[in-house]
Amino acid sequence: MALLTPPPRTASRSSRRRAVAAALRYLMLGILWFAAGSFFLAGLAAAYSAKRALNIDVVPGVDMLPDERIEEAIRAVLGLIGF
Repeated sequence: MALLTPPPRTASRSSRRRAVAAALRYLMLGILWFAAGSFFLAGLAAAYSAKRALNIDVVPGVDMLPDERIEEAIRAVLGLIGF
């Protein structure tokens, strides 16, 4: 008779559903943070490009950020992602 009894369940269906729902919430939150960070970086890149195109000096005569190094970093990142 012991061979015919089903194995004991370790978790009920409702607890599995709750676990899956929590995992999906964390996944969606991660995707949302990634998208927000990407939009923020894209905005910074656009603002920097506009500053360079319009020759805007925030503090005239003081080079606060070396433009050449920033452009090298942008090219390196674009090379990493395949552009």
